[in-house]
Amino acid sequence: MNICKNKTLVPKIAEQLIIELFAGQTKELNEIKTKVEEVHKQRGGLPFTSKYHPVQIALTKLKKTGVVENPQLGYWSIPIRKLEDFINWAKQFQEGDFVFRGVPNAAFEIQASASLRPHVIEQMYIEKQHDEEKRNYNKYLYINKELITKSKQRGYNKKDGKEFNILDILAELQHYGAATCLIDFTCSAQIALWFACQPYQKSKDEHQEKKDKKKETEDSIKHVNGKVYAVKHVPPRSSGLPNCIEITPEFLEKDAEKKKNISYFLKEEKDAPLYYYQPKYQNHRIIAQQSVFLFGQYKFKADNECVIAADCKEKILNELHKSSGLTEDKLFPDFEGFATWVHSKDSPYTEPTPSALKARSRTVFDKSHATEIEFEEVIGDLSRAINKDDNDVEAYNLRGRAYTSLERYDRALEDFEDAERIDPDDAETYFNRGYLYQQQGLYSDAINDYDTAINKNKDYGEAYYRRGRSNYDLGHVEEALTDFERALPLQPNNPYVHYWLGLTKQRLGQEEELKDFDEAIRLKPDYFDAYFQRGLVLKELQEYPSALNDFDRAIELNPNDISVYYNRSETLFLLQIVDDARQDLEFALELAKKQKNEEWVAELSSLIQDIFGHNK
Repeated sequence: MNICKNKTLVPKIAEQLIIELFAGQTKELNEIKTKVEEVHKQRGGLPFTSKYHPVQIALTKLKKTGVVENPQLGYWSIPIRKLEDFINWAKQFQEGDFVFRGVPNAAFEIQASASLRPHVIEQMYIEKQHDEEKRNYNKYLYINKELITKSKQRGYNKKDGKEFNILDILAELQHYGAATCLIDFTCSAQIALWFACQPYQKSKDEHQEKKDKKKETEDSIKHVNGKVYAVKHVPPRSSGLPNCIEITPEFLEKDAEKKKNISYFLKEEKDAPLYYYQPKYQNHRIIAQQSVFLFGQYKFKADNECVIAADCKEKILNELHKSSGLTEDKLFPDFEGFATWVHSKDSPYTEPTPSALKARSRTVFDKSHATEIEFEEVIGDLSRAINKDDNDVEAYNLRGRAYTSLERYDRALEDFEDAERIDPDDAETYFNRGYLYQQQGLYSDAINDYDTAINKNKDYGEAYYRRGRSNYDLGHVEEALTDFERALPLQPNNPYVHYWLGLTKQRLGQEEELKDFDEAIRLKPDYFDAYFQRGLVLKELQEYPSALNDFDRAIELNPNDISVYYNRSETLFLLQIVDDARQDLEFALELAKKQKNEEWVAELSSLIQDIFGHNK
């Protein structure tokens, strides 16, 4: 909707334009005024007529609500508050031309970790004479030289029979936490955003500096704005910024002797180039994080930057997890990362978000054979999620499903009723409760809930399928057939829909059930029931060898089913393979006795007596 057309520019319109145009940016007041006026006019708006500029009023109101900040006189910062705004910010960058870096504290600059070592900090970042600045830079260069030299002396420059060049050595050291001249970037703006949204905790040194000042609360320590930097590694860069040189094999081969020394790359000059480097030896973490390195100067400026609101970090992380699956486990997919980055004593413990707890629970439901212990853990996780948000419909539904799997039906019913109370329009709730009733044999109640789920979601294929199963069990075979036929186009790759469609056709005496069993087996090659039922159809059609093949396969999949041996025996008799037929009957009788199935024992004993004249 165009909020500007034929409307005078007022503070309410200015607020919306400020957030739209400047989300994530820090701009001068006059620049914000000019841009807002320009866009408002372009969209058919009328000039403002008030005494005070509407942009100034809008910024003051937004500051009171915490949406914008005024970091210094004449400047305004509009932090990103949701993933959608960040994605819109990132769209301005040509894919493949930019790399990104996320920091949890917006005050952090782009600088190499080697320059942050204590004996360098003492002198490097205070105003000094040029000759003293040169000594500082030489100290920074020496740190990297010494690191490479010691690594070579200890044999760390070789791996799997291959020798690293100096940059490979530094990349490997950086991976294990050493302070080097390399600065981590990623090709993915969203991965950089994930790092920018991490909670920030001050170091011990920073706390020591503040020891005589007013004690800071935990919130003031952790809840600070983050920032994402964008750097163009393809020349030309922004005016006045040094260009990047990509380090390729060809680049390293030219003047190779000079490039064996790190001093070739680290120059004191302020206009010295940056280097763009992608390691030759890619570990799992580098791949997962789409990592590249920039280096050459120990500190440099970005082409663009984006501020992330402190109070929205967790919300954005949840959105990232839902849309892109970004988690610590995904970005640090190695043992060292799991132990030292995610779970070290110095890493702040972050309570799992409701989204993370629900995602962990869904992995259990995705398993074909989850254990009772796993479902108990799911219930614990989802109870924590509900404690954080007692209006989370999905959490109640998932916990109800876990209770259902454990046959704790009363508790499951309570969860589904809570979910219905919170959101009476959620189709998933009615489906889950319908399945609960179906598991208890309450088929009419199940059908009522499946009806409601389908009314709220006409394309709910699983609900049609489950309603069909309940109708079938109630003997409503025609209704079941209709349900399975409706489910099929919605779930064409569900083998169970094909199987039950075929079974229903078979029960109604319709033709073409074979093709349904064929498709079920194609989709699920270990589908015991489908082989068995197809074997029965083929036996009725007098296609005995094919039927025999299906019974053979069914027995491979389930060697303890008496019915299969019985029907294979009958097929063998029809093929006049009498000895094998008798052997199947006798084996089936032994199974029946082991299983204490008196009905089968009586029938098989009588059959063997009638045919062979003796009892087992």
